[in-house]
Amino acid sequence: MDWLALLVVPAIWALAVFASPFVRVRRHSVSLPLSIIAGLLGFASLRVASEQIFAALFVSAGLVTAAMFVVMFWPERRTS
Repeated sequence: MDWLALLVVPAIWALAVFASPFVRVRRHSVSLPLSIIAGLLGFASLRVASEQIFAALFVSAGLVTAAMFVVMFWPERRTS
């Protein structure tokens, strides 16, 4: 069941981008690759046997997921 980690973060991304009428999302071209990378890191963290490598990959997946949300919801700069 560790393959579900590949789908969870991109599914959250798709839900935030397409399914929510109340959330205004920006920078799709940057946040989509971040969601895929976070899913891959989460999948890789569940496949390794070493606890140190698991912790490093799992924390990095969490950080990339947080970066995805920051990129998606950060307001655009006003040019006026």
